[in-house]
Amino acid sequence: MPTAGTSWRTRLSRVAIQLSFTVLALGILAAPFGIAWYRHILGLQVTEQFSTAAAVLTPQEAALAAALDSELPSQAPPVVLAYHDIRPLDATEADPDPTHNDKHHYVVTPEAFDAQLTALQAAGYISITSDQYVAYLNGGQIPERSVLITFDDGTHGLWTHADKILERHGMHGVAFLITGNVGLNRPYYLSWQEIERMAASGRWDFQSHTRKMHARLPVNAEGDVASEMVHRRWLFEKNRVESLAEFETKIRADLRGSIQDILDQGLPRPVLFAFPFSEGFRDSETADPEAAAAASDVIDEMFTASMNNAPPQPLPSGARAAAKGMVGRVEVTLDTTVADLLAEVRAHTPVAPEQALPADRTDLWTKDDGYPAPVKATGNEVRLLGTGHWQKTVYGVHATADWASYHGSVTLSGLAVPGVANAAVVSRIGTDEEVFTLVSSDSVRLTVRRGAVDEVVKQLPLKPSDRHTVAFDVSPTATVVVIDGRIRVKAPSGGDPGSYGGIGLTSYRDDLSAPWPAFTDLSLNPGEDYPGVKSGVGVPTSK
Repeated sequence: MPTAGTSWRTRLSRVAIQLSFTVLALGILAAPFGIAWYRHILGLQVTEQFSTAAAVLTPQEAALAAALDSELPSQAPPVVLAYHDIRPLDATEADPDPTHNDKHHYVVTPEAFDAQLTALQAAGYISITSDQYVAYLNGGQIPERSVLITFDDGTHGLWTHADKILERHGMHGVAFLITGNVGLNRPYYLSWQEIERMAASGRWDFQSHTRKMHARLPVNAEGDVASEMVHRRWLFEKNRVESLAEFETKIRADLRGSIQDILDQGLPRPVLFAFPFSEGFRDSETADPEAAAAASDVIDEMFTASMNNAPPQPLPSGARAAAKGMVGRVEVTLDTTVADLLAEVRAHTPVAPEQALPADRTDLWTKDDGYPAPVKATGNEVRLLGTGHWQKTVYGVHATADWASYHGSVTLSGLAVPGVANAAVVSRIGTDEEVFTLVSSDSVRLTVRRGAVDEVVKQLPLKPSDRHTVAFDVSPTATVVVIDGRIRVKAPSGGDPGSYGGIGLTSYRDDLSAPWPAFTDLSLNPGEDYPGVKSGVGVPTSK
């Protein structure tokens, strides 16, 4: 006969069994709703991807790509490309022609992006990863003809459109994330769930574009704004600008946070950094050189290299960029055509001194800002065609940025005005110590231009003539110039890669009706090898 205790335990067991079946039944009933809820939340964080029809190059674009493939070396320092967002631009009633709207300037359509990658592959280019790029900057072997394809900000279009295009071409992308914005303002920015899938594909790696310092903030009492990363902000409540110590503490905390955000997702530690807005090194009205220098020092401590679309001097991938820890990129925008991109890639691919006869690469004779120069280059002769009083043309300011050891000669003719240095040969183009050999019919003056200051090294008389020959021998530590085989002048140099650079020509004429002096018999050849300099060109060395 059951006792009272046994009866109580039996009833309790029955209740427990009934509750279990009830919970199970509720779970079964709720499962579809739970799955639907999960899929809804996941759908908010991982959206649909879209495929773009494969691009077909026009005959002209295909010809340009084929020309690049035949002319450029099979191994060359990588060219770094800078994209932002990849997405369609659809016309709306409020914006009937979005291609003419300035706010879309940094958008590249999927069709254009696909065509650009198609052209690069036709020109023999592959893409590389951040690790491969860093290995090169640290003194590794020059890779195959390649590009590093970078994207700033971490916009959603990288997942929805760019990823499938990269997959089609077997190419790799590097996304610079504003980590504090990941998952915010959807669907403008990527989510961490999308980033996880992109990383798992092997097509992407992720680098730093700050945590929350991708902003323009007031930098003075007047309220002028500039990039927070390279300018001290104005503290209105204290009526002063940030101190350098306050500024440095702030950016250290932000960059550490950016690195940690990426590590917290199980991703590799970022080794590259991209400057927001590429500000701080060429802006003049709001420039804050001390802040920019402090930021560069902190970034150098934390990253192998930084990326900037407007660096303080031409910094294509190479010895100069590796030594400075900053690399200049080719920016690709809505207006960039396939022809534009191929021309920029071509201009940023190095040439050696012996490849620099004027007629070999007429496209490389430009103004020092990279725009075409009014010159005629044929054979070993360069003639100026400008209409003004003064003109300067340079030979491949990007393509010759790492020229470290070279010698050459050129004859200057048409020097008709005594005492007026109306023709010059310039070496170390694009650096902070350009060397000008200024020649008149009866004198020569050697000048080193450091910033806006011209330092006269020496001025000497010449036997009067309308023609003089300038021979120059450039090494990492000096530029030696010999005029007419008799007059020798020397300008010492610092010897670091920041002083490497190619040649330029300048001229002045007082009378606009007078012909420009002519530069003939131009020859260029590599100089001696030095540590880190091979065949006249500096190469990155291990740190």
